[in-house]
This record gives sequence, C-alpha cells and structure tokens, in this order.
Amino acid sequence: SARYYLGSITRAEFIAALQANSDAWDTLAAVAHRSGLAPLLLHALVTANGRTLLPGHIEDSLRTFALRTAARSMACLSALALALDLLQSEDIPVLGIKGIAFCALAPEYAALRLLSDIDLWLPTTQITTASAVLQEAGYVPDTTQRLLGPRDKHYLPLVCPATGVPIELHRRPWRPPVQVEPPEREMDVPPPPGHVSRPTPLPPLEYLVVIQALHAAICDAAPGCLRTALDIAILAGLRSIEWGCVLDIAGQVGARHGLRTVLSHAAQAGILSPPRSARLPVAREACLRAQPSDISLRLSAFGRLARRLGTYDGLLRWMRSEWHNRTWPEPDAFR
Repeated sequence: SARYYLGSITRAEFIAALQANSDAWDTLAAVAHRSGLAPLLLHALVTANGRTLLPGHIEDSLRTFALRTAARSMACLSALALALDLLQSEDIPVLGIKGIAFCALAPEYAALRLLSDIDLWLPTTQITTASAVLQEAGYVPDTTQRLLGPRDKHYLPLVCPATGVPIELHRRPWRPPVQVEPPEREMDVPPPPGHVSRPTPLPPLEYLVVIQALHAAICDAAPGCLRTALDIAILAGLRSIEWGCVLDIAGQVGARHGLRTVLSHAAQAGILSPPRSARLPVAREACLRAQPSDISLRLSAFGRLARRLGTYDGLLRWMRSEWHNRTWPEPDAFR
C-alpha cells in the first residue's frame, strides 16, 4: 500500500499482488495496525462504491482505526494551535518536528498517519520557561510517564487540558546526551485550508529526515519500521533532498550508521531511492534481506520494557565515551 500510495506501482499491480496473497489478509491487517498504516491500506483499497476488496471483518477493523486516527489528528492540531499561541506570545522560539511537520507539509498524508502527540523543539535555555508558561495555562504533567532527568531529550510530557493530547518539549530531537546545533534557517508553513492549526515553524527538510530516521534507529521503533520508511519517502518527495547535508547532520550526533540502516531498509522496501553513499555498504545491506521487513513490534516491546525497568538509559550512558558527552553549542539564531 505504501508503494502504491507513492506511485511506485500501478493500482492493477497492487491489486494483483494482494489477490496473489489473499490467504494472508489477517497477517496484512495485523502489520497495518502495528505499523500505524491501517488508514493508508484502507485508502488504497477503497473502490468507486466506497467498499474495498478486503473481507468484511478486516475492513470494519481498518475503518474503526481510521476514524480514531482522524479524530486524534484533529485533537492534535487543536492542541498545537493552543500551544503555539501561548509560547509565541512569550517570544519563545519553537519548531514543530515529527508528526506535526507532516500536518503542515503533507496534510493529505498526515490524515492517513497515526499522530499520538505533539513534538516541539525549543532552545535548551527556553525549556524551563516554556514548561512554566504551559503549566500556568492549565497543562498538566503526564504522571503516567517516568520522571525525566536533565539529560533526557525532552521534559515530562504536558497534557493539554482542552484536548487531552500530550505535548513534548524537546531540548534535542535525538537521544541524549548529544546536543546538535539547531537549524539556522526554518520554514514557516501556513496551515492547509480547513485546518484549525496556525502557521507552524519547521526546521529544514534535511533535519526532518534525520529526526525521523534516528527516531526509528535508536528510539522505541525499529529500523525496519514501515511507517518511518514511508515518512522519509514523503519528505524526500517534497523537494530535492541534499543527502550530503543529511549525512553531515547525522554524523554530528554520532548516528550515521543508524541513518544508513533506515535508508537501506526503505530502499529494499521499494519506497525510496537514496543515493548509494547514504546507504549501508553492499555486503552489509545484503544481510538486511534475511531480516523481517517489519520488526518494530519485537524491538519496541523490548525497548519499552527496558525503559520501564530503568536500565536502558543507564546502560546507554555507560557505553558512551566521555568525548561523546559534550554539549553542542546553539547558534545565535535560536537564542
């Protein structure tokens, strides 16, 4: 469904591939739900009369998931507008990243993508002030999350009182303890017609590509996550990506290998064609073919269990060398 949505294959080829594996509908639906692509699959299979080629029970489950996704996205857009009003009224610079960036750049795709929270990137010196501004307006710390320390990438999520959507204020969009320079330029994208969101400041596309890739490579998703690969393909389709710049940004945070792994998975899935220099070496990339195409469930479960046990971050910091613990300076444009 991802390749069909991107135009890599025709509808006839897509339907033929599904009919050739018609005995695996339940597996297909499970993967779509797990990767958050159930609305995209439903969208790709809807016929002229509004029905799909899917068995009835699977179509019903996908439609239910799609309705929940749409409702959640609207709630997130409302929460974003409220947060931007509060923060920008205090002259606090803020950049939208991850799912919010897709709402601004690719609203049609965002409507088919699961959006769970609001991610905002702020200067390190403004984080405490921003958190206080939101809490004074009624935002409540999410006590279901573990208490975050000063070296974590974001503060304890704050829940919007009007929508119930959590907002994460990021010191950095990467794993700790590395702080990279925030972008010196930004995009100011107007809201699409009919949306409640106000214009959203965004970092350049190259930053957004790295953020999505590293979220899969070293956070709670897996490098083979289908949704992450599709996210990057959508970003790459907006305009020509400077892949050299993407590799430089990833190199600054010590995660170039993770970026190349994600891009190699996306290339093997047939939904993205990054240059050879942005992928793993041929011999190492061949090893990926022996792995499952979507391994997010296993790694996500392990990562979240380790985090709840309180061992993941401690082990990560112990493994990092002292030089990797330094803080990257921020440019004057983001102060």
